[in-house]
Amino acid sequence: MAAPSQAASLPRPSARRSRDVILPLHVPLEQLVCGAIRHIQVNRQELKRAGFTLLQDSFEVLIPRGAPDGHRITFTGKAGPGDVIFVLQELPHPTWARRGADLFVKKSISLYEALAGSPLVIEHLDGQKLLVHARPGEVWDPRDEELDHKWLRFDGMDAFAGQDATIIKTSDLESCKEFCRRNGWSGFTYWENAAYFRAQDRTALLENQTPTRGCILFVCPERTGPLQRAILNEGMPQMSRPGRRGDLFVLLHVEWPEVISDDLVKILRDADKEKIPAEQVEDNELEDPTAPKMSLQPALRCDCEMQVDAAGLKDEN
Repeated sequence: MAAPSQAASLPRPSARRSRDVILPLHVPLEQLVCGAIRHIQVNRQELKRAGFTLLQDSFEVLIPRGAPDGHRITFTGKAGPGDVIFVLQELPHPTWARRGADLFVKKSISLYEALAGSPLVIEHLDGQKLLVHARPGEVWDPRDEELDHKWLRFDGMDAFAGQDATIIKTSDLESCKEFCRRNGWSGFTYWENAAYFRAQDRTALLENQTPTRGCILFVCPERTGPLQRAILNEGMPQMSRPGRRGDLFVLLHVEWPEVISDDLVKILRDADKEKIPAEQVEDNELEDPTAPKMSLQPALRCDCEMQVDAAGLKDEN
C-alpha cells in the first residue's frame, strides 16, 4: 500500500481529477430496499466559496433497489469540467440491519409465544407481511443476540499499514465487508477507491490504529452465535442481479412477564411432567431472604455511529 498520509483528505480545485464535487447522501434502509427518487437542493454559493462551480443546484437522484452502502450516483459534467457525485450512506435502523444481500430484523415475543411456538408476523421494509410458523411442537429458542452487526468506521485512521492480505480496486463498501466475512478477516482500510484488507484479529486492529490522512478504517462487528430463523429469498434485492434477493434472518427477543397467567402455568407444567419432583421440605425449615429485583434481560451493546454532514446539502423530500 502506498503511503496514504501523502494524500489530501479533501479535494482541491487545482488538483487533477479534483473538480468533481462529491457529496454524501444519507439514505434510510427502506429506500435502499424499495428504491426511491430524491430531489436534492445544493447550496451553490457555499460550494463556490470552496472553489467549485456547479452548473445547476437541483438534482433528481434515482436510488436503485438494493444499492450498497457507498454506492455512487454520478451527474457527468455538472460541476463545470468535473462531475457531481452523490455517495449513498446508509442510515442505521432501530430494528433492521443489513449484511450484504441479507437482512436481519429483531422481533420481540412474549414468553407464552416462545413456549407455545406461536406464529410470527413480520412486517417487511417493503410493506409486505410475512407469516412465520414454528415447526410442530417447536419452542422458539432465542439466542443471546442483539441486532449489533454494524461495522465500526474510523475516519483518518489506518492499522498495520503495508501489511495487506490483498488489495481490491472498488468503491462498493458492502462488497468489501462481505469479502471480509467470507475470508474470515476483521477489517480493511479504504483509500483512494481501493480497499486494503487486514488479516489481523479485530482486537489488534482496534488497538493499533494510527492517524493516516485520507484513510478510513473499517472494523467488523463482534462475532455472534448462530442465528435463530432464516426466511429464504426475502432479504435485500440485488442491484446487479434483478429478481434475486438475499435471505431474511429473524432475531428473537423474549419479553418476560411480571405476572404468569394460568395458561402459561399449564404450559410450563405440561413441559415439566417428566422431571423428578423437588424434595419436600417443611415450611419451618425454609428461610425467606429478601432478594433484590434484578433484570433478566441481557444488556444492550452500545454502537458508535458516525454522523456525516455535508455543507450545503438539503433534501427537499
